[in-house]
Amino acid sequence: MDRFEQLGYTSKHPRGAYAVKERAKHVETKLIGVEWNVGKTGKVTPTALLEPVYIGDALVSRATLNNPGFIEALDLKIGDTVAVARSGEIIPCILHKVDA
Repeated sequence: MDRFEQLGYTSKHPRGAYAVKERAKHVETKLIGVEWNVGKTGKVTPTALLEPVYIGDALVSRATLNNPGFIEALDLKIGDTVAVARSGEIIPCILHKVDA
């Protein structure tokens, strides 16, 4: 019996199977602003406004900044060059500030 069969199955999937994803491709662009959005629960979330740039086939001009602590941790300022990727190939997010 091979290892795959020894691992067995969950109620839906084989335990020996796993997904392999490519590393997110990132591009560099400039942070031109921050927009503060209030969700229906009252949570405030910052959104980066970016110089438009293509990531794959998608034109990206906004990206999530997660929370104010994320902005502080990266020491982001308007005009900084940042690395942006599409998390899960869907949601644009800032990875890090690019050193000048």
